[in-house]
Amino acid sequence: MDLVGQDKFQPPLVEPPVPVSAVFEGSEDIASARGMARDFLESLQAVHGLPVSMRAMGMVQLLVSELVTNARKYAPGPCLLTGFIEQ
Repeated sequence: MDLVGQDKFQPPLVEPPVPVSAVFEGSEDIASARGMARDFLESLQAVHGLPVSMRAMGMVQLLVSELVTNARKYAPGPCLLTGFIEQ
């Protein structure tokens, strides 16, 4: 099925992704990274109306904490954390 050229002027069916990114440099920034993740997910709920369960909130904060901790432990320099949620 060839879809090239079909509905060229139709708006996209999905919204663009909602991005977030931050740079972290010190070990104290691990808590900041968790806070950024929490704030981002809370804004998805409040601003964009996307539901985020408490379990997902906790898992994302844990994941972000582990990523930033490992980056600080095993890599020199600042850590750039970038992510997005597709609506």
